[in-house]
Amino acid sequence: MRRWNSLIITLGLAGSFGVAFAAGRLLRAPQPAPKVANIRASGTQVAEVTAPTIPGTATDASPGAEPETQGFSLFETVYGLVRSQYVDTLPDKNKMAHGAVRAMLSSLDDPHSTFVEASSRQLMEQEGKGILGGIGAALTIRGAKQDGFTDYRVTVVAPIAGSPAAAAGLKPGDTVQKVDGRYVFGHSPLLAYNRILQRWQDRDVTDEEVEKVRKSTKARIENGMPYRDAELLLRGDRGAVKSDAAKEVAKKERFSITVLRAGKSIDVPVTLSQTKVEPVTVQPVNASTVLLRIPFFSETAGKDVRAALAGAAGKNVIVDLRGNPGGDIDAGQAVAGALAGPGAFCVEIGQKGARQTVKTTGNAIKVGKVAVLTDRGTASVSEALTLCLAERRQAVVIGQTTFGDGLLQGLYTLDDGSGFTLNVGTLTGKTKGWAGVGLAPTIAIPATTAPAAVIAKAAQALGGGK
Repeated sequence: MRRWNSLIITLGLAGSFGVAFAAGRLLRAPQPAPKVANIRASGTQVAEVTAPTIPGTATDASPGAEPETQGFSLFETVYGLVRSQYVDTLPDKNKMAHGAVRAMLSSLDDPHSTFVEASSRQLMEQEGKGILGGIGAALTIRGAKQDGFTDYRVTVVAPIAGSPAAAAGLKPGDTVQKVDGRYVFGHSPLLAYNRILQRWQDRDVTDEEVEKVRKSTKARIENGMPYRDAELLLRGDRGAVKSDAAKEVAKKERFSITVLRAGKSIDVPVTLSQTKVEPVTVQPVNASTVLLRIPFFSETAGKDVRAALAGAAGKNVIVDLRGNPGGDIDAGQAVAGALAGPGAFCVEIGQKGARQTVKTTGNAIKVGKVAVLTDRGTASVSEALTLCLAERRQAVVIGQTTFGDGLLQGLYTLDDGSGFTLNVGTLTGKTKGWAGVGLAPTIAIPATTAPAAVIAKAAQALGGGK
């Protein structure tokens, strides 16, 4: 699952396509926005500023244009020549616009910045409401350097309770190798073949080794799919896949997934279905302590936490964030406000390293001491809340090291319902970050520890029981 900025942004585009862009966090309902304006997110505030000049258009055709303006002018030139010179019938403008957006985002070489079809965008909005399709797991893309290029892998952040992924036994950190027996490649299979051909020319490998790689490459191309198609299949967006292999799998409701876990390949069967995230709950642990379970930061998580703790004034609170993959950062700010009061929630590091404090929202509920339960599936906004409570409430953190996802993404919606995602920043704490490394617990407990023993340990740490 991806996490998004929750503020609507619109960019009026006065170019040839005549398409207005809007951006918003996945986890907030669509909001009306002016057609020609630039609305910039500033913490939790929305400020309308003067609409920018769009490079490469009639409003920016000065001879002394900046280099980036000249680049857009090249685009305008090519588009004009295509329209006036191309011999066959042109596609409609939206299709050409989609191609231009795909190419622009692809040039960023960032797996978190990509074009999405209308069906994918709608699916993301559903996820923001706590309704997941496909295998019912939060997924992300992680890359690893391999032989001089980056290999991207679909990675499980956390299976949602009651989902096909949970029933199949998928674990946080599992990386997808195959879907229905078909290879999932995180880079062009030709890269490895080209690399070994170079070594063959330098006499570093034998003909037999080259032939082995050639056959492997051929098999992957003929019977494989790009990692993006695999992600779409597992999220239930079967109509958006592009490769022939993925389209064949998309016809099925049940298939197997091969994942890599601790160096071993494991095959697990899954059946696609819709999963609804469990609600916020609270239950007594002892006379002085309650357990607050937050499975996901949906749009209503802030008010749900306040309602759950309405009868827990003065009591110690164990905040259970195990298996919580994140969600709406606005909801995280609201929950932090309820548990820690007004102040800093986290720090956003944006373009060119600009740092901006993200504030909590709302006043604190009068509760006692706080502990936080974490595991490998605690990610993103959950990690921000964990560190916020540790820094501001001296909360003891109990469990395992968290996932390590500090990515902040924007979801931009086009007028025709399609859109694109964009990596817009990184979240960090006041004293340290967690991206790529996770947050280590104050008190480490093995993942195999019985649930009752974990809660008892947390209550003991708060001084409220054994």
